[in-house]
Amino acid sequence: MRHFDVVLTDLIMPEIEGLELISELRRVNPVVKIFATYSGGSVNPQGYLKPAKHFGATRPLAKPFSGDELFAAIMSVLQD
Repeated sequence: MRHFDVVLTDLIMPEIEGLELISELRRVNPVVKIFATYSGGSVNPQGYLKPAKHFGATRPLAKPFSGDELFAAIMSVLQD
């Protein structure tokens, strides 16, 4: 099995729900930093991102975000 320090996942995906993936990642690697993203579409992104935190996401990120914002967020959690 490979070890990752950071995982970036969307909450809406075709093969697996993001919350399910977060739960599974937490089960196999409790210390991995997980960023959950969601663009919202017609639904407020916080309606999806708040539960992601409950399921174990380290930090929710509403789309759109810049590369600089993503980099800063990743550096922030890796330095904790």
